[in-house]
Amino acid sequence: MLRVAEVIEETADARSLVFAIPADAADRFRYRPGQFLTLRIPSEQTGSVARCYSLASSPFT
Repeated sequence: MLRVAEVIEETADARSLVFAIPADAADRFRYRPGQFLTLRIPSEQTGSVARCYSLASSPFT
């Protein structure tokens, strides 16, 4: 499980999430811009909620 280190409000309807990746797990979380992932969040009402997102890199990170 990853911890969200920062939430950036890009617009009123869009946010960027920055995840804290432990140094010893960095190889497991390498990616290429354009790849996608399914983010699953626990929910008391439905068990979990899943959404798919594209990955992107910032020139500042």
